[in-house]
Amino acid sequence: MDIPASLADQIAKLVSGSDQASEAVSQRLASLAAALGQAVPSYAGFTLALRSEGQPVTVEVRSDGVDSDVSTSMWAPLDGVVREAPALTVFATTPGALVDLAADLTYILRQGTSVVLDQHLAAFPDESRVAGVAAAAGVSQAVGVLVEAGRPPEEGLQELVRRGAASGRTVAEEARVLLAETEAGHEDPGDQ
Repeated sequence: MDIPASLADQIAKLVSGSDQASEAVSQRLASLAAALGQAVPSYAGFTLALRSEGQPVTVEVRSDGVDSDVSTSMWAPLDGVVREAPALTVFATTPGALVDLAADLTYILRQGTSVVLDQHLAAFPDESRVAGVAAAAGVSQAVGVLVEAGRPPEEGLQELVRRGAASGRTVAEEARVLLAETEAGHEDPGDQ
């Protein structure tokens, strides 16, 4: 299954770096969609909750040609397995189609993991897209400003978190403030 070009463009905005990194993410998402399509014949799509620069981002993939309503969903926590992907929700059009996959994931992820069936039907995406790109990109730019001002790269996000906690703002809001102040020449981003 191919990832729509519009989704690939949004992934490119999210993945700062080379075209190769963007292409690798797109290929992995396409592989996930293909594997889900093979495992579940009535597969309709998925959402993957991610974190980029500490900000929530959701990748939503709707399978081509799905014209009927979804009738089942499966939500699985991945935070203990994939560091930057806390949850996966899969959708299918045939009732009960995700029961075996849910059982397999529960076994693979560990006994006691809560895989939830049919509680996320309303979350089925209308289209393939990436939500949260702007906030993640703003945080990434603000981290870059802090690095240019002399902070080590690994401390950039930590500094935004610290500043946000001190000001009562979210990390994304603090990033917007830092970028606006830096652009206006009002602040040395390394000082604070």
